[in-house]
Amino acid sequence: MEIDSRFLSTGLLLVATIIVAKLISAFIVPKSRKRVPPFVKGWPLIGGLVRFLKGPIFMLREEYPKLGSVFTLKLFHKNITFLIGPEVSAHFFKAPETDLSQQEVYQFNVPTFGPGVVFDVDYSVRQEQFRFFTEALRVNKLKSYVNQMVSEAEVCVVGGMLVGACLVLFLLLFLLLLLVIDLICWFLTLMCNRSLLVFNLIIANRNLLSYFILD
Repeated sequence: MEIDSRFLSTGLLLVATIIVAKLISAFIVPKSRKRVPPFVKGWPLIGGLVRFLKGPIFMLREEYPKLGSVFTLKLFHKNITFLIGPEVSAHFFKAPETDLSQQEVYQFNVPTFGPGVVFDVDYSVRQEQFRFFTEALRVNKLKSYVNQMVSEAEVCVVGGMLVGACLVLFLLLFLLLLLVIDLICWFLTLMCNRSLLVFNLIIANRNLLSYFILD
């Protein structure tokens, strides 16, 4: 009971600390004068995780008429801000790097291009590299990549077929090995049984011969 009371006291102290910290941040810490988007209503700590997992499209359709084109969804300690419609989505593409930084958001895309390029470099270097990508991704350039893409796809398909054939062959050889081992065990068992039978017949004959001699 003493241990349970300690755990209960610790939990109550933790909850009280969180509540006090929230109150301090809400009333004492000065708020920014900038307008912030409205928040989607959610549960404490997890925020709108439940609604988001049920279907983000349905959530957006429900919140858009109520909150407008720009609103924020809280997921644990992260905030996700949605910009819906052409009149507000332009801010996402044209905002300066000081307002919207791409490098932190697109870290998951670093393995796609490799380290030291695109989203793994500073903004100025990334803008220079984007010019090369823009030129390489034009329609006439993309058409010239078709033959190379087809050849690489064919190589991948053939390679996959070879790997599959090797796996099937390995499986057949493994089954054949098991069959050979089984036949060898059966043969050895048969030979042992025959040897044991012959040995028993010899012993029986010797016993019978000794019986007649003794008589």
